[in-house]
Amino acid sequence: MKVYYISGFFDKMDKFTTDTFDMCKKMDIDIDMKITNLQIRLVEATSNIHKRISDGINEWQKEEESGKRVFLQDMFFEVSEKAYKKLYNIYKEDMKF
Repeated sequence: MKVYYISGFFDKMDKFTTDTFDMCKKMDIDIDMKITNLQIRLVEATSNIHKRISDGINEWQKEEESGKRVFLQDMFFEVSEKAYKKLYNIYKEDMKF
């Protein structure tokens, strides 16, 4: 006659459940980190594109000697050359932090 110890079975089930739950938590954290990294890369790429566009427009404005400059921070602002220099200096100063 075989004797089965039910407590041993429950101990193994508890360990399996705990291990499975820990593995799912790690997978969830890994997926969250991948999504976050993708979002960061997207923001950086968008920012770089905006910077290149505004630099190109400002170079064109300089060649045309229009006295206008574009300051791009999520929106296009058309400002005078003097205002552009002030805004750009403020922006550069702020980026030091």
